[in-house]
Amino acid sequence: MSSNLRGKFLASFVVLMNKSDLLGELELQLEQVLEDPEQFKVNMDKPEFKDLMDNLQDVKGAIVIELAEATLYFLQALDELTEFQIMLLVKSMEKKIVSQQLNLVGRIIEEYFWNEKQNFTVEVQQLPEEEWDITEALIEEISGISIQQRGCTVTKSVNSDASSALSALYVALFAIDLLSKTGF
Repeated sequence: MSSNLRGKFLASFVVLMNKSDLLGELELQLEQVLEDPEQFKVNMDKPEFKDLMDNLQDVKGAIVIELAEATLYFLQALDELTEFQIMLLVKSMEKKIVSQQLNLVGRIIEEYFWNEKQNFTVEVQQLPEEEWDITEALIEEISGISIQQRGCTVTKSVNSDASSALSALYVALFAIDLLSKTGF
């Protein structure tokens, strides 16, 4: 995918994330499109949908299934998040800290869920105070994991729903990080 197209997708997602009431509607429409791509008909009354849907089509106007599936997967991950968490993701994009957050969440998932460690320490990249506050709020809000910057550690205190919530956050961060990259 070209950097230009990635930028268009990212810009469309940011618009939709700022209007979270539209995320569910778009998710439903994409599910319908994927059930029967030949009958591709999306409500284009909303300008927020138009740019994104235009980018999901090839030059002949047919839906590109792989792009639609990836977009739906991202929207489903966002659907697992609260409006506050989505707002924190938008702030993270503005502050350009998504890559650091993705690494942190990935290490938390690896240590707690894959290695099944009940107590663990994860190295955390130092962030300026405002960026740290955003990261701390996002992770604590979604998982119940208490994190502290002092000594660059994360201390475990996980609620029972943290696995699916952290997985959804990881998917959202991964997609945003991938779309934000200038080249690969």
